[in-house]
Amino acid sequence: SLDGETTIIPRRALASHFSLERVSKSPAVFDFDKLEWMNGVYIREMAPHRLVDCMLPWLRSAGLLPDDDSVYPRDWYLALAPLVAERAKLLTDIAPMVGFLFTQEVEIDPAAGRKVLNEAARSVLAAAADALAGLATWTLDALEHTLRSLPENLGVKPKVVFQVVRVAIAGSTVSLPLFESLELLGKDRTLARLRSAASWLDGGRARG
Repeated sequence: SLDGETTIIPRRALASHFSLERVSKSPAVFDFDKLEWMNGVYIREMAPHRLVDCMLPWLRSAGLLPDDDSVYPRDWYLALAPLVAERAKLLTDIAPMVGFLFTQEVEIDPAAGRKVLNEAARSVLAAAADALAGLATWTLDALEHTLRSLPENLGVKPKVVFQVVRVAIAGSTVSLPLFESLELLGKDRTLARLRSAASWLDGGRARG
Protein backbone atom coordinates (compact mmCIF):
# COMPACT_ATOMS: atom_id res chain seq x y z
CA SER A 1 0.00 0.00 0.00
CA LEU A 2 0.99 3.64 -0.49
CA ASP A 3 -0.28 6.36 1.92
CA GLY A 4 -2.98 3.96 3.06
CA GLU A 5 -4.19 3.25 -0.48
CA THR A 6 -3.80 0.07 -2.47
CA THR A 7 -1.50 0.49 -5.43
CA ILE A 8 0.06 -1.72 -8.10
CA ILE A 9 3.81 -2.11 -7.72
CA PRO A 10 5.65 -1.84 -11.05
CA ARG A 11 7.10 -5.15 -12.22
CA ARG A 12 10.69 -3.92 -12.15
CA ALA A 13 10.34 -2.55 -8.63
CA LEU A 14 8.80 -5.82 -7.46
CA ALA A 15 11.59 -7.87 -9.04
CA SER A 16 14.30 -5.67 -7.53
CA HIS A 17 12.92 -6.14 -4.01
CA PHE A 18 12.07 -9.84 -4.29
CA SER A 19 13.94 -12.46 -2.29
CA LEU A 20 13.06 -16.03 -1.38
CA GLU A 21 13.97 -15.36 2.24
CA ARG A 22 11.06 -12.91 2.53
CA VAL A 23 8.45 -15.27 1.07
CA SER A 24 5.86 -16.27 3.67
CA LYS A 25 5.38 -19.99 4.35
CA SER A 26 1.65 -19.57 5.02
CA PRO A 27 -0.74 -20.73 2.27
CA ALA A 28 -1.44 -18.12 -0.39
CA VAL A 29 -4.95 -16.74 -0.87
CA PHE A 30 -6.14 -15.92 -4.37
CA ASP A 31 -8.22 -12.75 -4.04
CA PHE A 32 -10.59 -12.52 -7.03
CA ASP A 33 -11.96 -9.15 -5.89
CA LYS A 34 -8.49 -7.67 -5.86
CA LEU A 35 -7.74 -9.27 -9.22
CA GLU A 36 -10.81 -7.55 -10.73
CA TRP A 37 -9.75 -4.27 -9.16
CA MET A 38 -6.26 -4.69 -10.62
CA ASN A 39 -7.68 -5.47 -14.05
CA GLY A 40 -9.79 -2.31 -13.80
CA VAL A 41 -6.66 -0.28 -13.08
CA TYR A 42 -5.01 -1.63 -16.23
CA ILE A 43 -8.14 -0.81 -18.27
CA ARG A 44 -8.18 2.76 -16.95
CA GLU A 45 -4.52 3.16 -17.81
CA MET A 46 -4.98 2.00 -21.41
CA ALA A 47 -4.64 4.59 -24.13
CA PRO A 48 -8.07 5.15 -25.76
CA HIS A 49 -6.98 3.71 -29.12
CA ARG A 50 -5.67 0.56 -27.41
CA LEU A 51 -8.88 0.12 -25.43
CA VAL A 52 -10.93 0.50 -28.61
CA ASP A 53 -8.90 -2.28 -30.23
CA CYS A 54 -9.60 -4.50 -27.21
CA MET A 55 -13.30 -3.56 -27.11
CA LEU A 56 -14.21 -4.31 -30.72
CA PRO A 57 -13.82 -8.13 -30.61
CA TRP A 58 -16.02 -8.28 -27.51
CA LEU A 59 -18.66 -6.09 -29.12
CA ARG A 60 -18.65 -8.31 -32.20
CA SER A 61 -18.89 -11.51 -30.12
CA ALA A 62 -21.86 -10.00 -28.27
CA GLY A 63 -23.63 -9.45 -31.57
CA LEU A 64 -23.50 -5.67 -31.35
CA LEU A 65 -21.26 -5.25 -34.39
CA PRO A 66 -20.82 -7.00 -37.73
CA ASP A 67 -17.47 -8.54 -38.60
CA ASP A 68 -16.06 -5.14 -39.55
CA ASP A 69 -16.01 -2.08 -37.29
CA SER A 70 -17.29 0.43 -39.85
CA VAL A 71 -20.66 1.01 -38.15
CA TYR A 72 -19.28 4.06 -36.38
CA PRO A 73 -16.23 6.21 -37.19
CA ARG A 74 -13.07 5.69 -35.20
CA ASP A 75 -13.52 9.01 -33.40
CA TRP A 76 -16.87 7.80 -32.08
CA TYR A 77 -15.22 4.79 -30.44
CA LEU A 78 -12.41 6.97 -29.09
CA ALA A 79 -15.02 9.18 -27.40
CA LEU A 80 -16.69 6.10 -25.90
CA ALA A 81 -13.47 4.55 -24.58
CA PRO A 82 -12.87 6.89 -21.59
CA LEU A 83 -16.48 6.44 -20.43
CA VAL A 84 -16.01 2.67 -20.46
CA ALA A 85 -12.56 2.80 -18.88
CA GLU A 86 -13.87 4.54 -15.77
CA ARG A 87 -16.50 1.85 -15.15
CA ALA A 88 -15.26 -1.51 -16.43
CA LYS A 89 -13.27 -3.95 -14.33
CA LEU A 90 -13.28 -6.64 -17.02
CA LEU A 91 -13.59 -6.52 -20.79
CA THR A 92 -16.68 -8.69 -20.41
CA ASP A 93 -18.34 -5.75 -18.61
CA ILE A 94 -18.25 -3.60 -21.72
CA ALA A 95 -20.93 -5.08 -24.00
CA PRO A 96 -23.75 -4.96 -21.42
CA MET A 97 -22.68 -1.45 -20.48
CA VAL A 98 -22.75 0.01 -24.00
CA GLY A 99 -25.35 -2.18 -25.70
CA PHE A 100 -27.99 0.56 -25.79
CA LEU A 101 -25.73 2.64 -28.03
CA PHE A 102 -25.63 -0.02 -30.74
CA THR A 103 -29.32 -0.71 -31.22
CA GLN A 104 -31.91 1.18 -33.22
CA GLU A 105 -34.44 0.79 -30.41
CA VAL A 106 -33.99 0.14 -26.73
CA GLU A 107 -35.87 -2.30 -24.52
CA ILE A 108 -36.94 -0.63 -21.29
CA ASP A 109 -36.35 -2.70 -18.18
CA PRO A 110 -39.82 -3.20 -16.63
CA ALA A 111 -38.62 -2.39 -13.12
CA ALA A 112 -36.92 0.81 -14.28
CA GLY A 113 -39.98 1.76 -16.29
CA ARG A 114 -42.38 1.24 -13.40
CA LYS A 115 -40.12 3.24 -11.10
CA VAL A 116 -39.38 6.20 -13.37
CA LEU A 117 -41.82 6.33 -16.29
CA ASN A 118 -44.92 7.28 -14.33
CA GLU A 119 -47.65 9.63 -15.53
CA ALA A 120 -45.66 12.66 -14.39
CA ALA A 121 -42.91 11.60 -16.79
CA ARG A 122 -45.07 12.40 -19.83
CA SER A 123 -44.43 16.13 -19.57
CA VAL A 124 -40.71 15.52 -19.05
CA LEU A 125 -40.46 13.32 -22.14
CA ALA A 126 -42.39 15.78 -24.27
CA ALA A 127 -40.42 18.80 -23.06
CA ALA A 128 -37.08 17.04 -23.48
CA ALA A 129 -37.95 15.92 -27.00
CA ASP A 130 -39.12 19.39 -28.03
CA ALA A 131 -36.10 21.13 -26.52
CA LEU A 132 -33.55 18.73 -27.98
CA ALA A 133 -35.24 18.75 -31.38
CA GLY A 134 -34.55 22.47 -31.59
CA LEU A 135 -30.79 22.13 -31.15
CA ALA A 136 -28.81 23.34 -34.15
CA THR A 137 -25.66 21.54 -32.95
CA TRP A 138 -25.61 18.18 -31.18
CA THR A 139 -22.71 18.87 -28.84
CA LEU A 140 -22.05 17.95 -25.24
CA ASP A 141 -22.29 21.55 -24.05
CA ALA A 142 -25.55 22.18 -25.92
CA LEU A 143 -27.11 18.97 -24.62
CA GLU A 144 -26.16 19.67 -21.02
CA HIS A 145 -27.34 23.29 -21.14
CA THR A 146 -30.66 22.29 -22.70
CA LEU A 147 -31.48 19.53 -20.23
CA ARG A 148 -30.35 21.50 -17.19
CA SER A 149 -32.80 24.25 -18.10
CA LEU A 150 -35.80 21.90 -18.06
CA PRO A 151 -36.26 21.20 -14.32
CA GLU A 152 -36.96 24.82 -13.44
CA ASN A 153 -39.33 25.22 -16.39
CA LEU A 154 -41.20 22.05 -15.43
CA GLY A 155 -41.15 22.66 -11.70
CA VAL A 156 -39.42 19.37 -10.91
CA LYS A 157 -36.06 18.37 -9.49
CA PRO A 158 -33.13 17.87 -11.91
CA LYS A 159 -32.85 14.23 -10.81
CA VAL A 160 -36.38 13.57 -12.07
CA VAL A 161 -35.64 14.94 -15.54
CA PHE A 162 -32.31 13.16 -15.85
CA GLN A 163 -33.66 9.79 -14.70
CA VAL A 164 -36.64 9.96 -17.06
CA VAL A 165 -34.37 10.77 -20.00
CA ARG A 166 -31.86 8.12 -18.93
CA VAL A 167 -34.46 5.34 -18.80
CA ALA A 168 -35.93 6.48 -22.11
CA ILE A 169 -32.63 6.35 -23.99
CA ALA A 170 -30.81 3.53 -22.15
CA GLY A 171 -33.68 1.42 -20.81
CA SER A 172 -32.20 1.44 -17.31
CA THR A 173 -31.71 3.71 -14.32
CA VAL A 174 -27.97 2.97 -14.48
CA SER A 175 -25.96 3.80 -17.58
CA LEU A 176 -22.98 5.68 -18.89
CA PRO A 177 -22.99 9.45 -18.16
CA LEU A 178 -26.20 10.94 -19.52
CA PHE A 179 -25.00 13.87 -21.61
CA GLU A 180 -22.15 11.88 -23.16
CA SER A 181 -24.60 9.06 -23.93
CA LEU A 182 -26.92 11.45 -25.75
CA GLU A 183 -24.04 12.82 -27.79
CA LEU A 184 -22.92 9.33 -28.81
CA LEU A 185 -26.45 8.14 -29.48
CA GLY A 186 -27.12 10.97 -31.91
CA LYS A 187 -30.07 13.25 -32.44
CA ASP A 188 -32.37 10.98 -34.45
CA ARG A 189 -32.19 7.98 -32.14
CA THR A 190 -32.41 10.13 -29.02
CA LEU A 191 -35.58 11.87 -30.18
CA ALA A 192 -37.11 8.58 -31.32
CA ARG A 193 -36.47 6.99 -27.93
CA LEU A 194 -37.85 9.93 -25.99
CA ARG A 195 -41.03 9.86 -28.03
CA SER A 196 -41.45 6.09 -27.93
CA ALA A 197 -40.90 6.01 -24.16
CA ALA A 198 -44.25 7.75 -23.77
CA SER A 199 -45.92 4.75 -25.40
CA TRP A 200 -44.44 2.54 -22.68
CA LEU A 201 -46.77 4.34 -20.28
CA ASP A 202 -49.73 3.11 -22.33
CA GLY A 203 -48.65 -0.47 -22.94
CA GLY A 204 -45.39 -1.31 -21.24
CA ARG A 205 -46.56 -0.78 -17.68
CA ALA A 206 -49.41 -3.24 -18.15
CA ARG A 207 -47.12 -5.82 -19.72
CA GLY A 208 -44.39 -5.24 -17.12
